Amino acid sequence: TKSYQYLTDVDDGSNMEGTALFWHIPRSGGTMVKDVLTKCRKAVLATDAGRWTDEGSAEELKVISINGDKYVNVDMSTTAGIERAKLLGLGSYEMADVIITAYIQQAASLFDSQHHGRAFTLIRNPVDRAVSMYNYLKNNGNAEVKKLTVEEYARSPHVENNWMVRFLTGKLAGPLGDDDLIVAKEVLKNKFVIGLVDDKSTSMKRFEQYFGWAYTQNPTEQYSCRKRAIEKDAKTGVLKGSESTEVSEGTDAYALLYWQNQLDMDLYIYAEQLFKKQGQELFPNLEGVQ
Repeated sequence: TKSYQYLTDVDDGSNMEGTALFWHIPRSGGTMVKDVLTKCRKAVLATDAGRWTDEGSAEELKVISINGDKYVNVDMSTTAGIERAKLLGLGSYEMADVIITAYIQQAASLFDSQHHGRAFTLIRNPVDRAVSMYNYLKNNGNAEVKKLTVEEYARSPHVENNWMVRFLTGKLAGPLGDDDLIVAKEVLKNKFVIGLVDDKSTSMKRFEQYFGWAYTQNPTEQYSCRKRAIEKDAKTGVLKGSESTEVSEGTDAYALLYWQNQLDMDLYIYAEQLFKKQGQELFPNLEGVQ
């Protein structure tokens, strides 16, 4: 898959250079990753900060401060924002410690043969994620979703369909097939350090080891900051807001959401296998470490 050619292969131990690129799957612990990076590691992020400030339309890249956290003045939450970041050379200036975006295929094009990206992600069970998205839209004032039960939502145009496979392959609309699933699996296997929402603590340790993220400024405070971020996230089940509706296996809602995400469910099961395999092959020293 040519789109990802300038992302370093995850098992290429010889190439430790390159900018960290986090594929942010919505409702899957991305806020925790951002909190650990900004609040605890004081890292400079390229996220969507550019959209909240006039600097987001500046002619050059710069580091800006928002509430004490540092960001590059880009907006990685839209394809137009990524295009601007590319024109300004975000991939080749080592200004951002970590780039964070949902549009992973487009973001991979920020890099070239001289400047590589190194990808990582946190993955959540797609049905759980779909229920979380329903609760999020309902609690955050989406007028149309507010009126719908979770079953109605699962049948409505608001529901996401195989989001992960679509974003990995760039096929955001139209039908998907097994070929697309094969491509998505290849990309995950070759290019990503996999984290699982079900095991955030281990996932975070792996990310830190892979990228060589150390806590050296004030280790005691930084480690307790990191612990708070991970635990805060676990308590809220990865979520902010009053998450209410739950969906159990065997219900119509579960079946409908599963049906909308069949390819993503296959990809998730594969990601769980990759997580186990990477633990043995890339992070043997972390196995069994609490």
